[in-house]
Amino acid sequence: MITRHMLAEREEAKLHFRGARLVREETHDEGDPWGEVRVRRDAMLRRRYAFNRSVAAVRRFYRKRLVRIGWSYVGSITHEGEPVVIDDFELDQDPLPPSGEARPQAFELLFLSAEEPDPPRNYWPHDGTTPNLHFQTTFIVPSLNRRWYPRLTAEIWRNGEYLGMGEEWVSVTGFNAVPDAREQAKLMNLLNEAHCPEIDVTGAWDGEDEDFIRSREKFRWFIEVHLPSVGYETTLDEERHLSN
Repeated sequence: MITRHMLAEREEAKLHFRGARLVREETHDEGDPWGEVRVRRDAMLRRRYAFNRSVAAVRRFYRKRLVRIGWSYVGSITHEGEPVVIDDFELDQDPLPPSGEARPQAFELLFLSAEEPDPPRNYWPHDGTTPNLHFQTTFIVPSLNRRWYPRLTAEIWRNGEYLGMGEEWVSVTGFNAVPDAREQAKLMNLLNEAHCPEIDVTGAWDGEDEDFIRSREKFRWFIEVHLPSVGYETTLDEERHLSN
């Protein structure tokens, strides 16, 4: 099992930008649930820092040192140019072998400023100080026990108007990619109220949990059968993904 103590001893975790002040730390052993919906199971170490230098200086520091120890810079996401929102790095090595299908180890460098209109929940400290800039590092090593699961996504229309997408993934169903909140709620109510036929769970995929099968197959039936019966048009797509 990969533990939080193993992560803390890694060279990546010991990188520290001079003058940055540690504000918050979150860390998980492999198998601990984390993330917004508590379904992630990878070992993770996340640290948040306050700093008073430029974003560019922090980016140069981490990029230079991560590349030096074998990481690859894979891209960034920006918000109106500045500040940089996310820089992403990847490392292909054990415990998962390099593969186009298996997610490598990940290192994320995230920036936000105090002027951001809608920072994430609990982003700023509660000690009475709000530095102008924070950066956050998230170091993730994939679980040794991750398995393949089918991931279902569905495009949904009504009266020829595209509403957005729904998804089922390891027993979590959502319609967050439907922009209209009223439509989101309506679709979820339809799903909860639909009388789904009995689902055969004998054909488990890689020994997955029976509840996962029931959730997935209910979503499949809901998209392919129930929604068309009440006036929606739908298309369903299925891919295999590694579990989180």
